[in-house]
Amino acid sequence: MPGGAVVSAVYGRNQQKKKKVKTFLDQFMRFALVSFLVSLSTVLFFMIRLNSPAIGYPLIMMVYGAWLFISGGALKFRPLLIGGCINWALSLCSMFVVFQWQLLILALAVLLGYIIPGHMLRAGYKKG
Repeated sequence: MPGGAVVSAVYGRNQQKKKKVKTFLDQFMRFALVSFLVSLSTVLFFMIRLNSPAIGYPLIMMVYGAWLFISGGALKFRPLLIGGCINWALSLCSMFVVFQWQLLILALAVLLGYIIPGHMLRAGYKKG
């Protein structure tokens, strides 16, 4: 994950430099992303510090769900809104299962909340 985050950050930064016009949506999404990253970093820090991944993963899904929901609302893209709600629901469910199941639930949350809507968004972008 750290390697993917670095590659994604470098790619995103290069894309932003190429843009000649910055819209309100661009600015909003940047602030939303920063707040998401600060929240996620805080959860990860305390998850490691308290040596308690069993509570950390549900919180990660909750923060992640908020990012998806905000992004979906800003972009007016229903699959991201639904993905955020799915992440919130799976976050709550994962609080009541053992750690090994939490990892499977997290994988499902990423698939339903990010990967599938991301492919749908990209397909719509390519169509024009």
